[in-house]
Amino acid sequence: LKERRFPVESIKPTIDEKATKFTYLLRKMEKSQVIIPIDNQKLQSQLRLFRYELSKTGKLMLHHATELSGDDFVDSLCFAVWVSRIAQNQGFLVAGAGYGGR
Repeated sequence: LKERRFPVESIKPTIDEKATKFTYLLRKMEKSQVIIPIDNQKLQSQLRLFRYELSKTGKLMLHHATELSGDDFVDSLCFAVWVSRIAQNQGFLVAGAGYGGR
């Protein structure tokens, strides 16, 4: 994508970076600005089993409840919502942006 000059943001897999992105997703969901398709059972299941916890050092830990539940769909949703924020800030039109759950 970079070779073709598409806007690309590298994701650093640190605890702080993940916490920043997931906190943004949580705020958007609380404002009903993220719509979860009713027929996407896998995403709904993973969202129900996803956990936010504080470590002993006060860092936000994000993880799935069990190895069986996984978090690939939740991670994908998180990064898609994060990219929509960046795209809007750079003046790109993002499908569904500002939809607000209506």
